[in-house]
Amino acid sequence: MKQTRVQSAATNSRLRDNHYDPKVHAKAWIAPGIFNQLPKYEHLDSGLVVIHQKNNKMKKFKELSELNQEIQEMQNKDEFRKFKEFENLYNGDLVVTIEYCTNCAQHAGSTRHDEEKYYTFATNLKQELIQQYPTAKVYLKPLIYDPHDYSIDTLYIQRRIGAFEVQVCSKNRDQVKKGLVFSKLNTKMWPNYTEVIERVSDYLNTAPLEIYVSFGDNITGNLNNIEVSLTPHRQDRPQSSVSRISSQTKRTNKTATKERKITAKTNNQGYIKLQEVPVDVYIVEVQESNDYLNEQLLLNMVEMAEQSNDTIQVIVKLRKQTHSYLDIKIFNQQGSSLTEAKITITNLQTQECMLSREIEPGRYEAILEPNQYAFTIQKRGYKELSQNIDAVQGVNEFKLILEVDPNDQQPIKPPQSAKQLQPIQKPSSARPTSAQRSQQGSNTNQSQQQMNKQQQQQQQQQQQQQLPPKPKSQQQSMQSYEQPEYMEPTKQEAISNPNRPISGYKSTQVFIYDPYTNLPIEGVQVILNEESTKQAQTYVTDQEGTCRIILQGVLEGKMVIQTEGYFPIVEEYGTTQSKMNLYQLRELSFPLIQHLEDKNSVMILVQTNVEVMPIDIKMILPDNVQIDQSHQNVLYDLNDDSGCQRIIVHDLHTKRGVYRIIADIIEPDYVHPQHLKVYIITNKDLKLVDVPKTITQEQIYWDIGVICAPNSGFLEINTPTDEILKRDKYLKDYQSLLQFLKNSKNMDLKTILGFNDKERLELQGDIFVQKEKIKNTLDKYGFEAITNLDYLIYSAMMSNGLYSFKRLEQKFGNLDFEFIFDDENSTSKQKEMSEDEPYDDDYDI
Repeated sequence: MKQTRVQSAATNSRLRDNHYDPKVHAKAWIAPGIFNQLPKYEHLDSGLVVIHQKNNKMKKFKELSELNQEIQEMQNKDEFRKFKEFENLYNGDLVVTIEYCTNCAQHAGSTRHDEEKYYTFATNLKQELIQQYPTAKVYLKPLIYDPHDYSIDTLYIQRRIGAFEVQVCSKNRDQVKKGLVFSKLNTKMWPNYTEVIERVSDYLNTAPLEIYVSFGDNITGNLNNIEVSLTPHRQDRPQSSVSRISSQTKRTNKTATKERKITAKTNNQGYIKLQEVPVDVYIVEVQESNDYLNEQLLLNMVEMAEQSNDTIQVIVKLRKQTHSYLDIKIFNQQGSSLTEAKITITNLQTQECMLSREIEPGRYEAILEPNQYAFTIQKRGYKELSQNIDAVQGVNEFKLILEVDPNDQQPIKPPQSAKQLQPIQKPSSARPTSAQRSQQGSNTNQSQQQMNKQQQQQQQQQQQQQLPPKPKSQQQSMQSYEQPEYMEPTKQEAISNPNRPISGYKSTQVFIYDPYTNLPIEGVQVILNEESTKQAQTYVTDQEGTCRIILQGVLEGKMVIQTEGYFPIVEEYGTTQSKMNLYQLRELSFPLIQHLEDKNSVMILVQTNVEVMPIDIKMILPDNVQIDQSHQNVLYDLNDDSGCQRIIVHDLHTKRGVYRIIADIIEPDYVHPQHLKVYIITNKDLKLVDVPKTITQEQIYWDIGVICAPNSGFLEINTPTDEILKRDKYLKDYQSLLQFLKNSKNMDLKTILGFNDKERLELQGDIFVQKEKIKNTLDKYGFEAITNLDYLIYSAMMSNGLYSFKRLEQKFGNLDFEFIFDDENSTSKQKEMSEDEPYDDDYDI
């Protein structure tokens, strides 16, 4: 509908009056009635309107009764939080929740309240739980709440600031088991992964387990009463910059698994049945005894329970003992045990003799190597008994009866504990003083001793007069048998418990393996050359690369580990600090390195026991090209499983020049002999490069040495440095020094280097002098002083600043090849540079 001009003007005038007239609606209009909250009025284009607000009352101030009621409700809540993941479980389910604190920036009371730390612990614990229990369901539950929500549940969550709670719920046979296995709110400590994992194992499902113990093929033995143990298998994480595990955590791991150890004994058929065994990963172990060796196997009940719901079965096959255990019992004709008998055992091949030892009345034992023996039993008053035996592996039992010898009867002696009767003296009525009592006591003691001696002499004289004279043979036998002396056998040690395994006889287990493949080596000879007895004991490793050496009579000597195709290892053992003490080591492991079949190749083997390789090997080729991966005739190979890296240089006979070996130091803390080993392997020789014990932060490179072509020789430099190295750096000075030492072969190396001087230190078979003494002596014998001598002999410097002769002798004493440091191209370039222009400072040779 159209408006006229007059109507439109009137409408606009009314709108202007309503909005701009200060007298219109100056006061708010109040409607009649009562409201919980007064409405709010605002002027809009359409006029005065009412705006209704939401009632968001801030509960900052509460009545005491209201606070008490809320606190009472919080206290009534259980520590176990009922998450929805714990509902509707099936038989066999295992659910773990990890509740951890978040939004730490809003409520942090100190700089130690780090949200990233909570998240790291939660994720790491989740990975550990999944690794140990593959069937478990692990959920992360961050502590999230609405800050504008003031309900009792939100207030309860706000009180859990700083929480790290681990809850477990499982269902087995329609029975639900739940619990809180760790609480940071209660303990005020961060979780220990090992303890949490062990507590979770209490909620595992159970299953019946049957164990069958048997001997291998063509082996017989007693299967009754064999103890079998099941220990939870927990993998120890290696100590490195990545791992947080400590020695205390490892001790906790061993203690926790020991508490959950299950032991049982077999029946006559070698059978064990266990009911309701927690489904876990176990190490099934049969301890070593006199009849069989130690046997271990890994039992993963988690995987086996997934494949079958029936009873889990496992078979343990035992191996016969490598040594022979003789168990000899001696009786008389009436069936009584005979003690203090002398049993001499003679090896029929070597004619070596040893004595057995009595472990209990009438029972004797000995440990021998399987062979043919002859033993002789001698006992006063009985006839001598001799018998040949064939000692086999394991227990060899003998029950022998001795006949009485009528011509050799032992006279009855009075017991040694019998006391001589003393005359009773009537005490005086007068009470003596203290001085008199002490004097009387000393006098009576002296008189009693004199009387005892006189009476004993008289009795001996009377007995000698009454007894008839004895033949000489009988007198000799009496002298040798009244107080029998037992020799210490050379290959056995008697024990108090006859059923104790051979591992208790002071023995040590030796493990031999290939360091690169990390596989055991079978058929390795472990020889103990004992210096005190001038005898050698030989042991051979089995399929698992292990053998057990008996330490009876082993005092000081050399241990030789050798087999065909590998470099031998020679270690000195003894009780001194510089030698290996076998009695303090329960287990020994040695890496055997294989020979290189190609005589024209050289291999660099780097071995570490940490997760991250501490160094990165680089090589500068004869054509001045630097590489850190496979290139031409250089092969780089890394084995992550064993933590080894090897670099092989092939076809050296076709090259000419040097291959400079340089290592970038990545982890200085782990560049140490305890964590790192570097071998240089040729067809003839094996060189172990001494890893520097101290590396500064500035020293980011390690100059290991050079490989010379075409003769495949290795020259050690072994100096950490902060300089950027080139191929020919310091090699000219090195060549001059080696050439001087080679031309001075008519003189002793110790004399040329100044180690025969009076001012020297001799310690543990080595000689130490100061650096200035080496420089002055070289100058004395005509060697021109070089500025880089400190760099070339750095590897011989000890922590006290002195230099070791042994290290310099290993470095310079066995160099029997020609040193060719330059290839043809570099030599021609050097000649051109010498004719045209001088050397650049950066190209130092």
